[in-house]
Amino acid sequence: MREQDPLCTASPRLWVIRDVKEIPTSDDYADGYQTFDDDNCEDLDDDDLNEKILYMIEEEGLKTVNIFIEKNESMNLKFNQFLDWDLDTKVDLLELFGENVRLVPYTEEIFVTDTAGSFLTQKSAQEHINANKHHYTDKVHTYCLNYSHLR
Repeated sequence: MREQDPLCTASPRLWVIRDVKEIPTSDDYADGYQTFDDDNCEDLDDDDLNEKILYMIEEEGLKTVNIFIEKNESMNLKFNQFLDWDLDTKVDLLELFGENVRLVPYTEEIFVTDTAGSFLTQKSAQEHINANKHHYTDKVHTYCLNYSHLR
């Protein structure tokens, strides 16, 4: 009896995987903004933006990029630290790319993943997460469902 898992009771329980997905929304409800490239139909992370800026410097010359740097020189910007920039600065940066790159507001929604299934123990659910981290966001976690209402 002392070795029994304290999470178990007479009510049947299953463990599932919960994660967060980003859903486009309006600015009023935004939890954050994604950078979207309309030409390639893909989300751009900060590394992608960094590559685009370096490409502009190498291929298109420094004129456009220098205008951006002069406009924001008081912030002492580094091109590899976009995450630390405020929204207004990111909007200014996107002006460099023209109409093809834009900020899309999103809200985060928690959902139960349908690909992992259910687990009988929290330990097995956590082991699944550890073995499959590449399929989930950093906010993934185990969640206990109680099915006693099904009796």
